[in-house]
Amino acid sequence: MKLIDSNGLFGVMNNTKWNNLLAALSDIDELLSYRVTYIDGSTWPESDSSYQYTSELAQIWGNFRAIHFIDIDARISHSRGVLLEPEVLDHRDKVIAICKEQNAKISLTECGVRIWGYFQHGKDIEMYKYT
Repeated sequence: MKLIDSNGLFGVMNNTKWNNLLAALSDIDELLSYRVTYIDGSTWPESDSSYQYTSELAQIWGNFRAIHFIDIDARISHSRGVLLEPEVLDHRDKVIAICKEQNAKISLTECGVRIWGYFQHGKDIEMYKYT
């Protein structure tokens, strides 16, 4: 792909790794939210969509070669009634454990995890270090 070469990208995932990782993530009981950014800069769901994230993990399967990274919002909000603040459960540790099992390259974000498909030559990325 021209975009890969012209942007100095190099892959850190392949189809097998993506398939295994997404299958493992789909086993999490809670509905996590996902957003894909492709190497051409486009996103799914699209940035002008009313939803920034989707829980439809099955929609991501397909063109793995074009995935720059996937952001996962690992927080789930549960209503506790009208007068109480919602209970927010953070499933980041579950996502990190699955990524570690699958040897995926990740960064932590404000609300979850970013799983990298490509790195860019010369660009520093703060990677999460598994312990």
